[in-house]
Amino acid sequence: MAPMDDDMTWISPLACQHACSVAEMCALVEPEYVNEVELVDEHRGIRSAGAAKMVVATCGAIVPDSPAADVVFRQSATFVWGLSPEGPRIVHLHLSNAYDVPTRIERG
Repeated sequence: MAPMDDDMTWISPLACQHACSVAEMCALVEPEYVNEVELVDEHRGIRSAGAAKMVVATCGAIVPDSPAADVVFRQSATFVWGLSPEGPRIVHLHLSNAYDVPTRIERG
């Protein structure tokens, strides 16, 4: 969380998860810290718009200890970086999940 601006905004793929500060975001995601996630097929790129820099990334995520350990969930992230007196900071983070992730996994 070190490179994040204290007043950053965060939008999660879940409708109930959005925040207007690092503290608020941490409170929402802290229950998930116990879940180990393996990232696969990572891609990233950097774009500029004036003084702002954006890092756009996509990856697959596997949760080995979940009932759906064989499912790769696709996720995208957009990090918007701004300059501050302390140096570059993430001022906005937007996460999204691929819409074609199965909503229910059949068990045989």
